[in-house]
Amino acid sequence: MIPLSCLNCCHNPLQLGPLGTQFGYCTRHRLVLNHPQATTCGQLLRKDLLAESASRENHLHAAAFSTDRIVFLGTRKQATALKGAVEKPNGQMPADAIVEELQNYGSLDSKIGSMAVLHRIPGARAEVAMLSLSRAYFRNCVANGGSWTAGIHLLYWTLRRLDEEPEINATDLRGPIPYSLTHTLAVARWSLLAFRLAFVSDVGRVAAAEGDRAGRLARLPEQAARATLPVRPDALLAWLATKKGAWSSALSPHRYGQLREKLHRDDAEGAA
Repeated sequence: MIPLSCLNCCHNPLQLGPLGTQFGYCTRHRLVLNHPQATTCGQLLRKDLLAESASRENHLHAAAFSTDRIVFLGTRKQATALKGAVEKPNGQMPADAIVEELQNYGSLDSKIGSMAVLHRIPGARAEVAMLSLSRAYFRNCVANGGSWTAGIHLLYWTLRRLDEEPEINATDLRGPIPYSLTHTLAVARWSLLAFRLAFVSDVGRVAAAEGDRAGRLARLPEQAARATLPVRPDALLAWLATKKGAWSSALSPHRYGQLREKLHRDDAEGAA
């Protein structure tokens, strides 16, 4: 049931596979998730699927589960055994820059501003949070008529580190660890690399539909899957390095600067 749970939802940016905190946090319902593997809601946006498949599954899930409240997966007996699985933040959450930013997400500052803060925080947990929010944010922008450039800053930041080794610290791994530490770390590294590719593909798919050359990024995860075996982070990093000229040119620093200036001008003209 984990793929259908809050553990696998982009609206819970605190966890990705073995990465993250023991508890989750839902940015839609603004609730702490003490047992995210056992809960869900109709707003589920799966982390393990690319945009088109995730949207299709979201519609199916919304038909089966409420969108305005979190519910339990499994039987009533299992739900009873997990009392306190969901609770409101009570001021007792550990002091943490990432958790604090997620609690404020969408309420105090612009959403892009929050993701920019997360981008500047080093480490895998901050990157997981930024990518989770990025996927949900971009999907919402497109659903409301936005262009692929709604994700241009997020895409540029992600591309800049696409072939970089994930920065994973011991405290970034949530326990208990059922396998060897070596295997768990490999899964964590591969999961984060694949998550980067998923967001790049999300934006690329929309860019392709609009005829922009950033659309070449849409098939990057499929190409990587054909060229490398699953859960082989070293092989995936090596493959990305050999293809860097192709994917980096889709949004080079020069082109990013030009598009950013154009967006600023368009915003200024729209506000005038």
